[in-house]
Amino acid sequence: PHARRGRHAHQNDGLSRHETNHNNNSNATVAIKIVRNIKRYHESALIEADILQDVNKRGGRGRSLCGILLDRFDLPQGHYCLVFECLGPSLYDF
Repeated sequence: PHARRGRHAHQNDGLSRHETNHNNNSNATVAIKIVRNIKRYHESALIEADILQDVNKRGGRGRSLCGILLDRFDLPQGHYCLVFECLGPSLYDF
């Protein structure tokens, strides 16, 4: 369930870009981490996604104290996206 491009907020920290969007299916707000197409960053993002999926499977909702990874995918430009439940405003907003 890729998020549509109706971007509400974004922040760029050099390594990745963080956005808040709406999910196509549920119209829920999601947080998207877009990791730049740099080999070491991309490889780290794949590992991060694998770990998060494992933690999410084992912990169940609310038990692991980790955000829920809803989706992961590559963009055509080679950037890697991690889609999370939105837990509140971005830390960059403070």
